[in-house]
Amino acid sequence: MRVYVVDRAIYVSRDDATSGEVTLLVQNIGPSAHDVVVVRWRGDEEALPVDTQGEVLLDGLIVVARLGPIEGGAEDAVQVEMEDDYAYVVFSSLPGDYAAGMRAQITTR
Repeated sequence: MRVYVVDRAIYVSRDDATSGEVTLLVQNIGPSAHDVVVVRWRGDEEALPVDTQGEVLLDGLIVVARLGPIEGGAEDAVQVEMEDDYAYVVFSSLPGDYAAGMRAQITTR
């Protein structure tokens, strides 16, 4: 599955995946470096717990993969084990990125 990172957005080639091992091929097509975090989540992608500055509170979340930071123009890949009946939020955890909309959700089937 392809994941495209650009300043202020993350796009996934599909918003659903078959459960099991999935390879995320991440390409940063923007000018700035961003990391990529994948968490298992049953809620809305915009509802991750955040602190008063809008940064995602990773404590208490189930982080299943992490990459980065990935420089602009660079690519990387990560294997993610995706389970049935869950959704996964892919986002950048660098300061300001999640609040700026750098997130996408993948559901399993």
